[in-house]
Amino acid sequence: MQARLVLADCRAALEQAERASDPVAFRVHWAALVALLRAVGHVLDKVDGRQSKSLRRAIDARWRVWNADRAGNRAYWSFIEAERANVLKAYESANRPALDVARKALAWWAAELDAIEAAAGEEGV
Repeated sequence: MQARLVLADCRAALEQAERASDPVAFRVHWAALVALLRAVGHVLDKVDGRQSKSLRRAIDARWRVWNADRAGNRAYWSFIEAERANVLKAYESANRPALDVARKALAWWAAELDAIEAAAGEEGV
């Protein structure tokens, strides 16, 4: 899946934000990380969803789960979506403590991509 490539880029952006030695570098890597975390979903929907019918069904099923259980999928709703808006509109929460939340969001995406691939029967697409 192409979403896995974007997820790998998320990991790289997270590592670079963790190593950033000055506030400007940190903010740049943070903005990239937040944009990439949101891009995983976009690529999953617009690119990977077109690969096969089984993958499309699995993606749609996971989306219904995320939407129906917003509290259980807080990494998406309360961080990935909300932080994207913060960065794009106000550049508000680019700070080092937010890296812990970003790590959780990255782990959430990894687990969700595993679930989608398993449901589609197309592991490692």
